[in-house]
Parts: sequence; structure tokens; C-alpha cells
Amino acid sequence: MAEIECKRLTGKEISNIDEYISSGGFEALKKALSMSSEEIIEEIKRSGLRGRGGAGFPTGIKWENIYNDSTPKKYVCCNAAEGEPGTFKDRYIIRKNPYQVIEGIAIAAYAMKAARSFIGIKVTFEKEREALRKAIEECQEHGFIGKNVLGSSFDIPVEIRVGPDDYLFGEETAFMRVLEGGPCMPRMKPSFIVGLGNGMKIEPEDDIYVNGVPTLLNNLETLANIPHIIRNGAKWFREVGTERSPGTLVFTLSGDVKNPGMYELPLGTRLSTLINDLGGGAIHDKVKGVLPGGPSNRILTGQEIDISLDYDSLRRAGSGIGSGCVIVYDETACMVHVALTFAVFFMKASCGQCAMCSRGTHRLAELMAFIEHGRGKENDISEIWSWVPEMTKPDAGRCYLVAAQPIVVSSIMHKFPEEFVAHLEKEKCPFRRTLPSFKILDFDEKTREFTMAHL
Repeated sequence: MAEIECKRLTGKEISNIDEYISSGGFEALKKALSMSSEEIIEEIKRSGLRGRGGAGFPTGIKWENIYNDSTPKKYVCCNAAEGEPGTFKDRYIIRKNPYQVIEGIAIAAYAMKAARSFIGIKVTFEKEREALRKAIEECQEHGFIGKNVLGSSFDIPVEIRVGPDDYLFGEETAFMRVLEGGPCMPRMKPSFIVGLGNGMKIEPEDDIYVNGVPTLLNNLETLANIPHIIRNGAKWFREVGTERSPGTLVFTLSGDVKNPGMYELPLGTRLSTLINDLGGGAIHDKVKGVLPGGPSNRILTGQEIDISLDYDSLRRAGSGIGSGCVIVYDETACMVHVALTFAVFFMKASCGQCAMCSRGTHRLAELMAFIEHGRGKENDISEIWSWVPEMTKPDAGRCYLVAAQPIVVSSIMHKFPEEFVAHLEKEKCPFRRTLPSFKILDFDEKTREFTMAHL
């Protein structure tokens, strides 16, 4: 197991700032302060780091675009509002070492010459919020953030903003609206067009910009990688992973595996290695289906798991790596029930402001319930398929949620048609298991047990 794993972000637990400093902490920040913004951005570009929030966009390119914006004021935001079913990685990184996150934010703020920096986190993430609060306080006392960082003339204020326990709080435009004090509802325009403070003031003394302040918004895991890249160099970062997907990713392995848990692996590791070698294989018989990037991506069958865990390979297979949440189902799981579970999850998560999302997610969940509970008809299947192209159009809604539900539901229908036929013919589910929604509330590393929310 030790030979497969590569713990760059989740190794030894760091409980105080002295431990972090003794392990080389803040050497990257000191180095960054001697570099120009262009030099820092170029090093991030050379590293090939891609966003760890799901889309996998090149981090250095994102930094360069924000930095080159002519608006004089900039902001930096750390998205710690993970809500994808089956993921726990950001909370796990915070519990292991919150100081690397703060250092990553500080380097980003210096590179962007940002006036303010924010960490957005859910109100329910109490342990993680307290760990970040303590880390910020210690970093301020040691001069690593705050006024005149490390004796320089540059200020790096970092503050925590708390948001609701909503799935959509993790969506970038809804995330910004919450930080502005608004509702948790996505905007039409993406964050690289409309930044934080869209036509309003974040604080009374702030200036007002028509499209808000250009805002660098990165996932927490992305920012946690920054100090390691600056301290050790882009070449070091590329020593693991693949050419187009370098570095490691923190995977959350849950479901019907013998050894569920958190695994930091080089990108390019085989999915079968994660499930069978690290996860111990399926609990009952064999793997039936896997969501390799959570329910916002298409499902793979047990025969398709010998695939590289990297952005491009999974995309070519019609799925995605998402935020590294790997959910496994064995032969005892009813795939119709799986489809219903996530159809209901996305229906409840919808904010309702887009007509197609509001109507579509409710109707798909209703049709899936008919099928699951033995009241389905063949034309229900046909109707579900008719919704898919409409809900997955680029302009169907303000965010990806409207497409996520039909994508996961239709992929399960496509890969396991015999189970849907059985439900239509037998009027009773041939399986007797009730499955959780895989919304993870907590993780006990000693027992390797996840606490799940049930719908």
C-alpha cells in the first residue's frame, strides 16, 4: 500500500504551526516573496497543475488570466465548500494540515497582488472551520499573513466566510454570491467574467466595479499544492502522475469495498488498483458499477475499471475524475435504486431558478420512483430518454446541476438495461438493500468508516 500511495498533502498530521515550520513550512512563501508575480505564475504553469475541483482547468493559465486583468483590485478565494456525494478530500486535507492551505492562499494572494483573500466553507464543517481559524490566527501571530508579511510592504489578509450546507455552495458563481451575502444561487456568467462583488461592495470602503473584482477562485486541494511546487519546483511536482495530469490526487473511496478510506495517489494510477489493491476489492462477489468521479459523471461497469485515473483517460471513456470521489457498487446493489438515489439528490439540490432544471429534475426523480417501486411502464423509460438531450443542452440552466442528473441516470440505464427491464416486469425490486446517498458527514481514520447521510 505504501508503494502505491504518494502522500504529499496528507502525510503526517500537522497539529500546530511549529510542526509545520520544522517540516519546511513557509519556506515557499519566503521564496515567493523574492520572486515576481510572472515568475511564480510561470512556475505553476510549468508544473502542469490542474484544478482539483473537478474541471481540471490548468491552474497556471487561470492565474495568468486573472493577473493580467487591467482592473487594479484583485481578490483570491479558496473554495472549501465540497458537496459532491462521495467526497471528503478537502476536509481530510484540512484535518491533516491546514497550514499548507493558508500558505498556498498567501502565495496566490501575493502573486495576484490581491487586496483580500477568502476561504468559503460550509457551516456544517465545524472541525475544519475551527482548524482553519486556529491556523489563520497562528499564521498572523508569526507574520506569515496579515500586515507587512515577513517584514515586506505587502499585506495578505485571510478571512473565513461561512456558507450554507447546500450542494450548490460548491458551484463557483453561487459560492461568490454567498460570500457577497446573497442567496446560494448560481449566476448566468462564470466567475472569470463576473468576479466577487458584482456591482456591490464586499465592505463599505470597497470600490464598485460593474463586473465585480477579478477573482482567482481555486479549490482547496489546488491551493494546498502551491507551496510544495514553489518550494520543490515544477520538475519535482512532475515526478509523479502523467504528462497531462501530473502530481497526486486525494481520492475518497467509498461504497461496497472492504477497505474504504482516503487515498492520495499519483494521477495515472489504475482505477482497478485503487479498488482491488488498496480497497481490498468488492465486499460481495465482484464490482458491478463504479462512479469514478462521483454522480456528476457517467458510471463505469466492473469490466471497465482497468483504466487510468487521470483527466483525459476518464474523459475519453465518457466519464470524469471529478473531485476524486470513487463510489463502488457490488453485485448486491440495485442499479435502479442507485439511479433513483442520485435523481432525488439532484432534485433536492436544485435551487429552482432555472425552469428546465426545476421541471426536469423533479420529473426524472418521479419517473425513477415509479420504476423503482414497481409502478413503472415502458413509456416512462422513453420519457426519461426524451428529457436527456433537453437537460444537457449548453443553455439549459445556469450551472451543471441540470445536466448532472440526466447524465448519471441515463448512463446507469445504458449500462444496466436488464435491471430496468426486471423492474418493469416483476413489479418488485429483486434486491433488498437500501443504499445511502453517499453524502459524507464524517470520516474516522482509525476505523476507516464514513458517516453517511441517508435520503
